[in-house]
Amino acid sequence: MIKDGSFAGLPGTISEIKPESGKLTVLVSLFERETPVELGFDQVGALN
Repeated sequence: MIKDGSFAGLPGTISEIKPESGKLTVLVSLFERETPVELGFDQVGALN
């Protein structure tokens, strides 16, 4: 779940982890299409 930013509250799927920069590429479903979004580690959380 995205916790912060323009996409807060939306679920997503992590497609790439970049530990050296502290970033993730997350696929978010927008208008029935998977859209890649780059987020910081602190902007995402696990779904329960």
